[in-house]
Amino acid sequence: MTVFNPSYLVKSRHGIWYFQIQIPLQFRKNKSRTLIRRSLRTRDRNIALSRSKFWYLKVVELKYDLSGFDNNQKRTSWSGGNQRLLSDCIDEFINEKKRGWKDINSHTNEYKDYRPKLSLLVEILGNPLVGQVTKTDIVKYKNSLFRMPSNRNKKSTYIRKSIDQLMEMDIPPEDLLSNTTIGNHFVKIASFLAWLHENDFLQSNLSSPLRRVIKKERPDSELRSAFTVSDLDALFNNDYYFLSRHHFNSHYWIPLLALFTGARLNELCQLDRADIVQIDGVWCIDVNDKNGKKLKNISSARLIPIHSKLINELSFIQFVESSEDIKLFPDLKASSVGYGQSFSKWFNRTYRKNCGVGQSSNVRKDFHSFRHTFANYFKQMDGVQEYRVSELLGHKSNSSITYGRYGKQTSIHSKKILIDSLSYTFIRFESFETKF
Repeated sequence: MTVFNPSYLVKSRHGIWYFQIQIPLQFRKNKSRTLIRRSLRTRDRNIALSRSKFWYLKVVELKYDLSGFDNNQKRTSWSGGNQRLLSDCIDEFINEKKRGWKDINSHTNEYKDYRPKLSLLVEILGNPLVGQVTKTDIVKYKNSLFRMPSNRNKKSTYIRKSIDQLMEMDIPPEDLLSNTTIGNHFVKIASFLAWLHENDFLQSNLSSPLRRVIKKERPDSELRSAFTVSDLDALFNNDYYFLSRHHFNSHYWIPLLALFTGARLNELCQLDRADIVQIDGVWCIDVNDKNGKKLKNISSARLIPIHSKLINELSFIQFVESSEDIKLFPDLKASSVGYGQSFSKWFNRTYRKNCGVGQSSNVRKDFHSFRHTFANYFKQMDGVQEYRVSELLGHKSNSSITYGRYGKQTSIHSKKILIDSLSYTFIRFESFETKF
């Protein structure tokens, strides 16, 4: 039997993908017909690849005789949901999801998140008619994912292997998909299955086999570790800060801003100069989604007072006012995931390691550890209400309905007092050469 390969995909001049396969001599009943060609009715290569695998299985199963199958296709009614291929429901599902996505996130959400996961479901199940999908199929999908290698299209050992071939391999544990990745797959597929049921493509929601399968190995507080005193000493008490040897202003300021605000990496990297504002006499960072900036959620929009150390000793406001660029850190460029990609690589792969921070295999420390350090500082203080720290971090408050729905944000002056209570006395800020 020939093995499926992507060369069976042919693209028309109009961008539509076709499945095309040569008929072996022993199966040619009509000498004038040498190949089978079917439109896959899509311009998306990933969808076309999934659909073409379905056609490949059919032509092999029917020994290259599609006459009976063609007749069945002509009698099929596409108006009924049960008569639609599973792959054909993906477009409709994603188009509906797009209504809730911002334009700037739409391409990433679709082609790096939803489509690859949904295409894998279709590939594992063989692209059946929607009405024929059963809970047994979903169990098969779940068990297949547990045996699926990561980066199967990049690693030479697994590339161009079919699902059946992969399932027959003895894949070492270190090459398998991680629990986190599998959990992400399950969330997206469960959402798709629920949508199929809600839109009368399925009689019931078949997602139950995917629920509560992947349990967290560690509590949220241990997924990343906060920086210790010695970590912060290594990161800041060095010649990079004492002699201002950073190549870019962002390398100098963003770790300091993260230390004193607990803000997320992308929130800081995407700042405009106009986002440094004075409110009631208090200098603040305005975290917003204006001018194409991204926020994680609605609660992320907030005002964070700027710590007095940054203003008085490190001259941060003078740095802001000395710039004529729109972006506060113009060396950082936008990518599909925001402005923080290049900075993250520099900090986590180069600077942090050069400082000897987070080298132990049993702890996970990266830029996000600044956020944990900020939260942990206030957690160890007596008398600081959780909702006040949540306001600074941009978390949705878990407080009662009285505070959550009817209560207003605390005043900017109260936030300023809380921010200024942060004290890292072991960092020698007075020795820093200011960067502006």
